[in-house]
Amino acid sequence: MPKYRELREQKGLQAKQVADAASIDATMYSRFENYRALPIPTDFERITEALQCLPTDIYTPEEIRLIPSANTATEATGGAKAIRETTEYKMTVRLNNDCRKVLTREVLQQCGFKSINEWVIYCVMQLKSQYEAANKKSSAALRDKAHGAVGNKANYQRTNRCHSITNKPICQIGGQTHGKRKANCGEAKKPAATKKLANAKPEENKPSARKKTLFEKIQCVRVGLQKTEVKKSGKMNGRESKPYLELADFTPQLNELMLAERFTAIVNFTASEATLTAYDFDSEQTFTITSPMREVKVTGCNDMQNLGAVETYQRRYLYMAMFDIAESDILDGGTGNGENSNGKPKADKPFEKPTPEQLKEVQALKMDLNNIAAHFKKSVDEISKEEVAEAIAMQKAAIAKVEAKKAAQQAAQQAAQQQTENAEGKAQ
Repeated sequence: MPKYRELREQKGLQAKQVADAASIDATMYSRFENYRALPIPTDFERITEALQCLPTDIYTPEEIRLIPSANTATEATGGAKAIRETTEYKMTVRLNNDCRKVLTREVLQQCGFKSINEWVIYCVMQLKSQYEAANKKSSAALRDKAHGAVGNKANYQRTNRCHSITNKPICQIGGQTHGKRKANCGEAKKPAATKKLANAKPEENKPSARKKTLFEKIQCVRVGLQKTEVKKSGKMNGRESKPYLELADFTPQLNELMLAERFTAIVNFTASEATLTAYDFDSEQTFTITSPMREVKVTGCNDMQNLGAVETYQRRYLYMAMFDIAESDILDGGTGNGENSNGKPKADKPFEKPTPEQLKEVQALKMDLNNIAAHFKKSVDEISKEEVAEAIAMQKAAIAKVEAKKAAQQAAQQAAQQQTENAEGKAQ
């Protein structure tokens, strides 16, 4: 019998105090004391710490080592005394509710087992056969290894032994005969390491498939975008022969290519710069393109529309920079080749700056050169005389349209007022 109770009483402790100190259920600890079950190693270690004793103070060495005692003929896990002549093994198993539902008498009988003991014996026999098969396999491997070592040693001794053939003493070293006489065969060199058999299968160490880096994926998208047919749908105001790329012209194809290569690109705006960052799905790699922000005011647009225009242009230019979209090279090789739409060569016109009269007229019309330059996507120093004239004409047309609208409104108001006066005169 274990000495839980004796040690506990010597310490002046109650069973519940020991169970709480060892983090064990009090009912289970009671079973340990009454020798109805044995604790698992972790529980037993905590119990010994709570009782401040050694394992041998509670159980005999045979019980601790799971060795059957000669006097009681017990095996330690169950710890129950054998009533029969044969040694019995009693064990306690913790099962969840699903297993308990399966291990019923009806299920066991339906599967051909009379009781749960018969099923456990069957499982143990299956485990024993598997263990014996594995043991035989490992023993055979060790035997083959030892046999190979002995064979190599015997071959070494055999190949370094001097003997005579046709009455000519020769020394055979490593399977090759040498005609020189050796006074001392012990000086022969040891053979090289044993080579693998010819029919032995080489070890298949197939290298794992290397994943693409983010830069390789971006380059694949660039090549894929070059192979697609993208048409320019954007047109400049007043310019019929110079279409340009809009976001809707290439973003659908670009999104499909990025999804196929498993990465995405996110645009972000701050007060000072715009960024386009590519994020790889398969790794933590990122790649960022930046562009400084510029304030542009388009004629006839409010602040939010101007902001939207700037962000749209920034997105387009960031995508073109990251994915190397060149309008004249990749998507339209004929653009900018020095020909008109009718195929005739263009006449090279010298660049002329706006005249002082034009600048005065710009001020009179309350126009801004920065807005004119942004309209033509150029700097102030790059806008020409023709472009300023075109902007002045557009501004005059807009003013004329507004004045015509005002005149129509005034005429309508006068007509309504005249009708009212006529109606009042008739009433009098």
